[in-house]
Amino acid sequence: MVQLLLLLQWFWGAVVFTIFVGAVTNRLFGPFDTAVWPFLHAHVALIVLVLLAIGALTLWSWLDKRRREQQEETQQQWKEKEHKHQEHAIQEQQLRQHFALYKPAPELRPDDFKFQWLKPGDEVDPRSRPFYATYIRRRAVTYNDFTVQDGQDLWGEDHIAQEVYRGRGFVLLGQPLDGKTRTLYEIVRRLAGYYVVQPLNCPTPPDEAFALFQDRRVILLLEDLNDYAPGLLDLREFTAKLSQYADTWTVTATCRDGPELGAVRGATGTSLHRFYEDIPLKFSLLPLTVEEKAQLAQGIGRRWSPQDSEHFHTPGSMTMEEPLRVMRERFQPLRPMEKDALRGLKLLTTAGILPFTHHRLQAVLKHVFNRVSHLGDCLDILAEQSFIHRPARQDPIQPKPAYLQGAVAYIDGKTPQDDFSLLSDVLEAMADIQGLLYLGITFGTSIKRPQDALAIFERVLQLRPELPEAWQNKAAALELLKHYLEAIEACKRVLRLSPKNADAWYNVAVALVRLGSDQEAVKAYERVLLLRPDDAEAWYNKGVTLSRLQCYLNALEAFR
Repeated sequence: MVQLLLLLQWFWGAVVFTIFVGAVTNRLFGPFDTAVWPFLHAHVALIVLVLLAIGALTLWSWLDKRRREQQEETQQQWKEKEHKHQEHAIQEQQLRQHFALYKPAPELRPDDFKFQWLKPGDEVDPRSRPFYATYIRRRAVTYNDFTVQDGQDLWGEDHIAQEVYRGRGFVLLGQPLDGKTRTLYEIVRRLAGYYVVQPLNCPTPPDEAFALFQDRRVILLLEDLNDYAPGLLDLREFTAKLSQYADTWTVTATCRDGPELGAVRGATGTSLHRFYEDIPLKFSLLPLTVEEKAQLAQGIGRRWSPQDSEHFHTPGSMTMEEPLRVMRERFQPLRPMEKDALRGLKLLTTAGILPFTHHRLQAVLKHVFNRVSHLGDCLDILAEQSFIHRPARQDPIQPKPAYLQGAVAYIDGKTPQDDFSLLSDVLEAMADIQGLLYLGITFGTSIKRPQDALAIFERVLQLRPELPEAWQNKAAALELLKHYLEAIEACKRVLRLSPKNADAWYNVAVALVRLGSDQEAVKAYERVLLLRPDDAEAWYNKGVTLSRLQCYLNALEAFR
């Protein structure tokens, strides 16, 4: 077709040239021969028809050439666009490497949460948590009101999801096997319009990685807050970066309660404590009813009788019955060193001491269990047996909480709490300040032994007299012991070391209220609110204190 167009273009050039030459010769040499005119007149229709046909063919050839050129241009643009898209995809994939998980919420899959999809009768793999299609929707209560009472508000999953749409994040608290992670998965995956990001437990990614969230609604998914206690990731810094790029973001999380919650709330050198306190909604999942347990048992293909309900308190204890049985059988033939390594991890877990470093575990094995061996080889075996996550030789050691709780038996006739005294001696000998602080917090909050907690914090201060966290925790223990004047003095030491510590001022205010010094307590609450103006609890307590002082207008303003 291109050759035809070239030929036609040549033809029209020849026609124009002939007419031009004829006109010139006619001008120079006189008019045409008179015999030419009768010929032209006789054949004019044919000549016009031929010229029109050739003209149409020329136009069609030109249009066809133009169409081909446009197709080639479009194809080239498409190739360039596809190339740019591939480059963008590669760049986005590289940026995604900065996060453990990044995808639209409705696209979440069980394996994103390290679940193993199973059908009734399938063989379970102890390396993964089982995931069955059958799921019983859960109800929750606020964490501080765990006991169900008449008239108490119960939170359904849809209700919690609606709160996320309103920008209020939540954390599910409970012990391993409570079903926290499955419930989190079921709630988050129904949040259409959101992207889910789960950070790696490492320093904050660069700014270009956060460009992935530009103008998007983001769910910050923290499957287990306990994993962030080591402080490798600064969550406050991470969320500050997120706020710069995302249209909006909301946190959804789980956290083990008990001593490990103490490690989160008392995390030293990190922002985890304040991050946890700022999560608006904190829930505990209600146990399944007898009927719900029967429904779950039927769905996962296990035999069931109403009497079984007394032996299975949580969904996880039912779905993981087989993996737990397998792991208990694996625990028994382990060598004494390997068993004691798991017991050492169970001791550290019960004491709320995170992270599980090789150095800590080695010291516990040596001084509590009298074991001296090559820890790396021992942990490799435990990883092969699925008691801990790989890589085994990398800090922190990551045991599987459900197996520590349900498969690892402590020393006959003892509980981990019986070894807390030995553990405190080990930590002091190591000068492990953070570990001692966590142990003291566990004494004070989880097992309600404030006198022992006070003794631990005194030992910390002997090692590091100018540590604000030690003075602050000492003040908390003194408050539990109702030694309010001493608690205020301890808080004043905190404020000399850290003048902008709002928590210390808050503790001063609480102690002053206990002493009946409401006027001074109001001033302390005002100092809190200067440093932390969005602290709803401080505003509320200030209002209550003003009410006792009969300053009702000011109290009303505080409540507002």
